[in-house]
Amino acid sequence: MQLYAYSPDVLQRYLDLVVLGFPLRAEATLRLMEPVLREMALSRRVNDTLRLATAPVDATDDCEISDAAIVCDTARFTLRFLSKAAATHRRDEYLAEKRRLEALLPGDPRFWVHGEDFVHLLYWIIVRRRGAGSGRTVSRDLLGKALLLAVPFDVVVTKPLFVELRRRLS
Repeated sequence: MQLYAYSPDVLQRYLDLVVLGFPLRAEATLRLMEPVLREMALSRRVNDTLRLATAPVDATDDCEISDAAIVCDTARFTLRFLSKAAATHRRDEYLAEKRRLEALLPGDPRFWVHGEDFVHLLYWIIVRRRGAGSGRTVSRDLLGKALLLAVPFDVVVTKPLFVELRRRLS
């Protein structure tokens, strides 16, 4: 559901209405997020294909934000994930599977970004760029729902999920 908000127009609307004075445009924010979201998506997919059965680790623990980029220590992220899975001995297998799966990812991030990762990373960026206090954004737990409020209603009602819900509830 949160991925309805993974669009420059919707995100910009949220930033303009809620995160007043946010220093980046939505398109720049999404571009900034994409490499980290890719790493998180690949980690989730490798977790499934290698049957590691481990909950995701927080990638923002391995990231720093600069003016133009998020610098993420992917080696540390991978090591923390494999340590959590008690599978550090499978590092080479993990990396090979990650390379294989990366080649299969479609170009459009909406096909591989996980909604929870998007919301978590967006919140992390907002807090670092704008601050968490003084009503500058909603809590991380509410951010996904708040982003949906920025999706224009006329767009939502045309989506297959909502068309089916409306059909079932009519």
